[in-house]
Amino acid sequence: MLSNLYIVCFLIGGMALVWPLIGDAFDNSGSYAPPKPSGVFSIYGATAFLLSIGIVGTALTKFTLLRPDYIAVITVAAAIVGTLVLTRLLKYLNHSADNRVEHQRSLHGLVAEVIVPIGPVHGGKIVAQRGAQRIQMLARPFHSDSGDAAAWREVMIVDVRDGIALVSPVSPAHVPLQSPIL
Repeated sequence: MLSNLYIVCFLIGGMALVWPLIGDAFDNSGSYAPPKPSGVFSIYGATAFLLSIGIVGTALTKFTLLRPDYIAVITVAAAIVGTLVLTRLLKYLNHSADNRVEHQRSLHGLVAEVIVPIGPVHGGKIVAQRGAQRIQMLARPFHSDSGDAAAWREVMIVDVRDGIALVSPVSPAHVPLQSPIL
């Protein structure tokens, strides 16, 4: 009975781990930037926990002669330790300078929608779509003399500094052509 539960946990955890990669495979940007892990009680924590239960539980069931209750205790303990280690590692990697710089470089040239108007002093907020991922960022005008930034509805990310997108309005040349309805 528990062996089936371990296999189900392995399958669900494995699918949750691979799903963002599959979604980004259909994106033409050529880069994958996972969402930021936010700790043990995040989607990463749940994925790591399920995957750890699945791997350890299945391996112990198939390759040892331990009683099922011992296997369950060892499996849960290993899953807790594995989840803590993985989330700490992901948090460290997410905060490393190289990862942040590469992620910011991959945003250059994306067209984003303005969701909070961009003011001359305080800036605003934009949302950009890359693959299956929606990225919300604070934004400011790239040039201070770019006109009325509060009227912008779509912008292009020109640069990212300290996590704030520097944007310019989308010119008509960048708007995709729509075919007329016949």
